[in-house]
Amino acid sequence: MKKILIVDDFKQIVELLKDELCEDYECICGYSANDIVKYSNSVDLIISDYGIIWKHENGQEDFVWSINYLKDAKVPKILITGVTPNDGFNNLNEDKKHVDKVFFKPFRIEEIKDAIIELLKG
Repeated sequence: MKKILIVDDFKQIVELLKDELCEDYECICGYSANDIVKYSNSVDLIISDYGIIWKHENGQEDFVWSINYLKDAKVPKILITGVTPNDGFNNLNEDKKHVDKVFFKPFRIEEIKDAIIELLKG
């Protein structure tokens, strides 16, 4: 069974995706960029939010762009986001080149499922 890492700091989105995908895939749930680093080499595909939290050992949390951690992963990547491109705060138009698919929130779960099938068929 293929493994998918689902990462979003909004727990309800992680749970929704897991509930929809767990019948066909082993789902590993994460809630911070730390989970991308921890699991990216042991999964077949990553679904991640764009803006996410990095948790430091001292308990401090910083807002980061997940692409900084996703771009080096050697597996297919799906980015989900609620950001507006070109808002002056993010670099989404440039960052999109490091992932295979981008979906904007609210997304349709059927489109995510189709993208997963397409990206894992190889």
